[in-house]
Amino acid sequence: MHTQVRCWFLPTVSGIMGPQTTLDGERVRVLETKLVDDESRGEPGTILDRVGEELLVQCGDRPIRVVRTERVSR
Repeated sequence: MHTQVRCWFLPTVSGIMGPQTTLDGERVRVLETKLVDDESRGEPGTILDRVGEELLVQCGDRPIRVVRTERVSR
């Protein structure tokens, strides 16, 4: 996920720009993440911690910190 956020900002055939997800019932684009040195073993996609706007999200092998997102206009 961290690598996708860093490199995936060219429009695709479907018109989607950047990695997107649903957060608190709204569609958001993930703009910035940070790698975390943590050995958490939650289910991928689980929010492990939330401090202000930053999220600690479990990925396949380890969590990442989602630093910045933006709402996707419909």
